[in-house]
Amino acid sequence: MQEPDIHKVDGLKRMLKEDGVFISVAKHPLLEHVSMQNALKNMGGFFPIAMPFVAPLRILSNKGYIYASFKTHPLKDLMTPKIEALKSVRYYNEDIHRAAFALPKNLQEVFKDNIKS
Repeated sequence: MQEPDIHKVDGLKRMLKEDGVFISVAKHPLLEHVSMQNALKNMGGFFPIAMPFVAPLRILSNKGYIYASFKTHPLKDLMTPKIEALKSVRYYNEDIHRAAFALPKNLQEVFKDNIKS
């Protein structure tokens, strides 16, 4: 799904619990910022939290993602002690998580009206 289909999103939103999280594939925000902006706008119509992110370790990926939720914020509700307790993971840590949601200044400006957090 390159841009979230609003009919599918509406149906999935209805199945999501209040503390659930919806992740949607979208175009990479650096490569296709207009497409990401449209996708964010659509997702923001369904969720009070809608934020773009990328997988920082997938350097050559052309995909971006949208995090959407009714109440769980990907950064404000981050549970650092739980992340630190994950001893068996090799690549994931708090810095990688935060980096996934970091945007350069130009994209912060482009998306400012569509990011809901």
